[in-house]
Amino acid sequence: MADTRLTATAVLAGVMTFTTTAYAVSIPVANNSFESPDVSSTYPYFTTAVSGVSGGIYAPNIPGWTTSTLNGNIGVYAPPGGVSYTPPAGKQVGYIGGGNPLVVDPGSFTQVLGVGAQAGATYDLGVYVGARSEGYTLGDYTIALWAGGHLLDSVTDPVAPAPGAFDLTGLSYTATAADSTYGHLTIVLSGGTSDNGSAYGQVAFDDVTLTTNIPEPSTWAMMALGFAGLGFAGYRVRRRQAPRSRPDRRSAGGVTKAALTLAFFAAGASRLVSSLPRLADLAPGERGSVTGKQRNHASLRLKSVREEPTLAFRRPSHGRVTPCPTNSTSCAR
Repeated sequence: MADTRLTATAVLAGVMTFTTTAYAVSIPVANNSFESPDVSSTYPYFTTAVSGVSGGIYAPNIPGWTTSTLNGNIGVYAPPGGVSYTPPAGKQVGYIGGGNPLVVDPGSFTQVLGVGAQAGATYDLGVYVGARSEGYTLGDYTIALWAGGHLLDSVTDPVAPAPGAFDLTGLSYTATAADSTYGHLTIVLSGGTSDNGSAYGQVAFDDVTLTTNIPEPSTWAMMALGFAGLGFAGYRVRRRQAPRSRPDRRSAGGVTKAALTLAFFAAGASRLVSSLPRLADLAPGERGSVTGKQRNHASLRLKSVREEPTLAFRRPSHGRVTPCPTNSTSCAR
């Protein structure tokens, strides 16, 4: 029993360990490193949302993302030969701002995901933030996570990378029951404001990721399979233990028969002993008148509950009386 419990506990611990490691599930983010459209081999290596702005390649649509801009300075950028910075993932980044240093030029990247918030789930949004090195300043920026039209959480300027570098930042949010009713999760990356008119304000984003602790369907299936196995093992254990908990009828019947037989013979022996003549009851003259034949062979009758068998008894020289079958030739009269 102890071994069975230990095994079940070990299996359950294994299942719980497995499901715990399987909780970190990545929610797909389309074009998360801004590799499309590819401008890495086309001068001037960046796109703009408004035609003719800053001489960039006109690309109003960025696959996976919806862009908004005041003056059009938003798109993808592929720094040639390591100029400006080295992207953390792939060859390109998404940038906002960098137009006229005297004009605030904010913009945003927005992506609506295919899942909604689930109560109790923790969502970790990670983003690499970069600053250009050739006379640009970072400016203000905001990273936000929405559910439908409801803001779940946001951070503004969480890190300030050095010029020409990227830093990893983001936010972590645990959804409530109400959050699950607002709609699909939405990532919003915004920024690009000028830095007091003294320099171009531009921010770069790369390698956007979102993870949660909600198990995938395959994980749920493995959990169900594991617990079904535990249930079956417990059922087998109960079946093996059930006969031990009930009285053994065969054993009880055998004990009852043995007890009745013993009681029958005990009663017969008691009647036998009580019917034997005792020497103390004989007169002194009668004691010597008992012949050897009478002393060695005494015929007695024993009445029993079932039948009245006739038994012959032999009195050996040591004085004890032993039964002998009536028809046996081993008891010579």
